Amino acid sequence: MITLIEGPSGAGKSSLFAALRGAEAFAGDATRGGDDVRGLDSADWTAWAGQTPGLLQGTIDENVALGSPGPSPQAVRAALDAACADDLDAAQQLGVQGSGLSGGQQQRVAVARAFYRHAADPRRVLLLDEPSSALDADTEARLWASLRARADAGATILLISHRRSARAIADQVVSLGGASTGSATQTSWVPELDASTGSATQTSWVPERSE
Repeated sequence: MITLIEGPSGAGKSSLFAALRGAEAFAGDATRGGDDVRGLDSADWTAWAGQTPGLLQGTIDENVALGSPGPSPQAVRAALDAACADDLDAAQQLGVQGSGLSGGQQQRVAVARAFYRHAADPRRVLLLDEPSSALDADTEARLWASLRARADAGATILLISHRRSARAIADQVVSLGGASTGSATQTSWVPELDASTGSATQTSWVPERSE
């Protein structure tokens, strides 16, 4: 299942992901399998790619398999291909912050990292924040097709995107309110993966913020 999260700048889309990952405090409820996400290690149940690729000095395959205790070259290649980075050499050496790659290439490597983590444990929820913002239309279409295929195979994906084309692959759309008043209370339904059955269920997230 793909849930598309959209809304104007400042609506709290990236803050939602930060809250789910334990990187930002929030008031309200967010659960997975009945457990409050604030008590869970996000690395155990999410595979995330943010707006900043966060690449390190080293090879592309080292970046894709970052944190993996036993990197698999085949899995790295599969992740790169799924992220539309099939034109990149996994052995290519990168400089600080991924220098040596274009912005779009860095973005695809970051998405490949999320795909790699998800493949290692398909029960993880994929959190993708604007994964196509630096991609051209053709590459974006290929990425959307890849996400749709992954979702059809059982993946649960939360996708933040400002691209209208993302609606074509979404099973449901969550629209977060604007920030014109400086405060917002938003009730949304987002999917969660039931760890015991592997099926997608629903969880309620009710953030309350005041700025």
